[in-house]
Amino acid sequence: MRGMKSPKQGGYRGVYPRGGRKPGSQNKATVEVKDLCAQYTPAAIKELGRLALHAESEMARVAAIRELLDRRFGRPKQEVTVDANRSVVDFLASLASVAVGAPAPDRLDLADYPGPVRH
Repeated sequence: MRGMKSPKQGGYRGVYPRGGRKPGSQNKATVEVKDLCAQYTPAAIKELGRLALHAESEMARVAAIRELLDRRFGRPKQEVTVDANRSVVDFLASLASVAVGAPAPDRLDLADYPGPVRH
């Protein structure tokens, strides 16, 4: 970094400047897009309300109602259950099995798996 002394040079003060914008400042690249979108917000909310009440498709009505409720009250929190008696390895195995659609094993025994290969 130009102008910054390294710790070996004796000028280091613990913090090097980093790239990016300062916390709290607006992203200049998206300000214009947000301003353009803001002019359509009232009409979009009205259309969601119309769809929620009068759409022919039940799926469209449910989706519109969900969008309106999410914007008014926020998205509902998802409940997470934690079993403190379960090992991290078992948890990761069940998580991986959900990702690939396979049934989760009841228990994993690490003795069945070879350790890391060393050359």
